[in-house]
Amino acid sequence: MKIKLSAINNRFAQRLVAIATGMALTMAPCTSAHATVSKVNFEPIQTALFTNSGGQAVAWADVDNDGDLDLTVGFRRGTVHLYQQHQGEFKHTPIKLSKPLVKSDYRSLSWGDFNRDGFADLYIGFGRDSGHRNRLLVGSQYGFTEQAQQVGVDALGTSRQSTWLDYDNDGDTDLFVAMRDRTSKLFQNNGNSFVDVSKATGLNDPRRSVGAVWFDFDRDGDLDLYLPNQSGDRDGFYRNNQGKFEDIAKALGVSRPERPLREGSVGATLCDVNNDGHFDIFVPVYGKDMLYIANGKGGFSEQAATWGVNNDAQAVSADCGDFDNDGLMDLYLAAYQAGKAHGSDRLYHNRGGSFVDVFPASLHKFDGDHGVRFADYDNDGDLDLALTNRHQNARLSVWRNNLSQTSQHNYLKVLLLDNQGLYTRQGDEVRIYQAGTDKLIGTSIVDTGGGYVSQNMQALHFGLGKHSRVDIEVTSMSQSGRQVKRINNQTVNQQITIKADHIK
Repeated sequence: MKIKLSAINNRFAQRLVAIATGMALTMAPCTSAHATVSKVNFEPIQTALFTNSGGQAVAWADVDNDGDLDLTVGFRRGTVHLYQQHQGEFKHTPIKLSKPLVKSDYRSLSWGDFNRDGFADLYIGFGRDSGHRNRLLVGSQYGFTEQAQQVGVDALGTSRQSTWLDYDNDGDTDLFVAMRDRTSKLFQNNGNSFVDVSKATGLNDPRRSVGAVWFDFDRDGDLDLYLPNQSGDRDGFYRNNQGKFEDIAKALGVSRPERPLREGSVGATLCDVNNDGHFDIFVPVYGKDMLYIANGKGGFSEQAATWGVNNDAQAVSADCGDFDNDGLMDLYLAAYQAGKAHGSDRLYHNRGGSFVDVFPASLHKFDGDHGVRFADYDNDGDLDLALTNRHQNARLSVWRNNLSQTSQHNYLKVLLLDNQGLYTRQGDEVRIYQAGTDKLIGTSIVDTGGGYVSQNMQALHFGLGKHSRVDIEVTSMSQSGRQVKRINNQTVNQQITIKADHIK
């Protein structure tokens, strides 16, 4: 590809140091169906630029290494659009390749740095009946080149969630692709190319998969997989046993057996909703949504009704983040209704033990029905919002969160890199504590996918409430188990870059 990427630094890490992820809202009075929160204030930006309809996957990454997050969107009857950002202003920059991207059904977008050169690479998955093999755009200081076939990841089929991660803890970034119409794929990175190890590892799942989230649920030092499935198929939960996978969903009580063909799980997201240090799983569903609360003992209990999030509106995707920086993780839920431009989106505000829908009326005109991703694109400490809507009478939209203008809450952003300063630590965990104590303030994970078949490259954002000094604990996956690093007595309202140099 020959897209001219200006102001590129020689290190992906250097560009990301300036990136922060935060989240907030200042809301106008809502309809009677929604509770009112006085600090919800999203403002649409550059509405003359973001006009395209048919948007599906949406993902953030600093593509040009200039320190600002750029936006990527896959369209239903179009191509992939790259919106480069500089100091808060976006512009559409066409992606130029020797074999151009053609109009098709672009379903999944995942950013990673598989070749460890400091430049973001984009894996692209296609939808049903496109006839196109998946593509891999390899980033460099000159732009992108397409190398999917060359490196062995040009999968064919209806792709959904694709994820860059190191499943075998060998230091290389591998690739997983959830498939809607055939067995899912796990590609092992062997340095210069990939090998399909789906069958050898036990991940050649034939169910109709549309999502995937990876995390170390059993705390043994490697990443396990929750696999939501569609069209009545049971959901999967694969325990990683040193690179071999076993489906234990039934034993955990998360398989969802005997549901009708019209129902199924979609774009799950990880979120520690009760601040106990364990990752819970929120699952949008064609049917009633689910919230699996981790019990801290290797199990889960479904508590969507208790928490007030058992919505039944054909939900498609969700993203998790603390939009008002009060120290509790909130949720945005996008719902799809066939033939309608606007579904039944929800903005769930976490009240501690339950959620309240505070979806502002101002968002309804430009709500999402597929893609939803939080990111602090303007680096002001609160999380902004990108939404896609695939209906022909709807549009892509980006919303600036104006919380930072009025909030007295603090925040912290943590950019976690490997010991060479590269963004390759997907699945590592960060916990924030009140300084000098064991009081947990928040837990997050380096993105392993979600939001509707996308994967971001960005710093982690934590709302801190009134806390002014914190300790940071980083937990990294390794062949020696979970490796922990702690950095104490840090000031807030800043971004901190941490290298995972503690891995043995």
